[in-house]
Amino acid sequence: MAEIVPPKKLLQNDLEEFETLYSQILKEFKKESEYKNKILGNLFMVILLKIKERFWTTYNPIEEGNRNSQIVKSFKGLLETEFKEILRSNHNDDKLQVQYFAKKLNLHPNYLNSVIKSKTGRTVSDWISKRTLSIAKSLLINSSYSSKEIAFQLGFSEPTHFSRFFKKNTQLSPNTFRKSHKS
Repeated sequence: MAEIVPPKKLLQNDLEEFETLYSQILKEFKKESEYKNKILGNLFMVILLKIKERFWTTYNPIEEGNRNSQIVKSFKGLLETEFKEILRSNHNDDKLQVQYFAKKLNLHPNYLNSVIKSKTGRTVSDWISKRTLSIAKSLLINSSYSSKEIAFQLGFSEPTHFSRFFKKNTQLSPNTFRKSHKS
């Protein structure tokens, strides 16, 4: 388990139910029977299901307050906020860098990347790239901005870098993508 779950206290009737199951397991363990292992296996399954029923029905790693979950939540919120700002102000100012997000979250870039990767399976750069690509596609389809203007708005120092990035991720040039979605 990636999360540390705070201990929960059992209510008295739940505790008695578990004690009854444990006693039954001990009783069956001491018996000699052809079906001993099957009976024990099924009793352990009952205990595991009871544990799941009592302890895991309300488990939610994002809401549990774990530091790593909070970092992921904060990062995703910041990512959306920054992209909205970029779209509103029409300039990037190097906001789409791992270092920028780490600084805003008061974390070391390597630590931020490690947490995001372990919790989501994707790196910070991957999240930024996917969101950049999504915004680029939207701007190409829904705006009259040129490819060059979109490139600069999204923080690419050269329009050719944007074209390479876009083509690498979509197998189409920005202009070809725009034409294919306009018709």
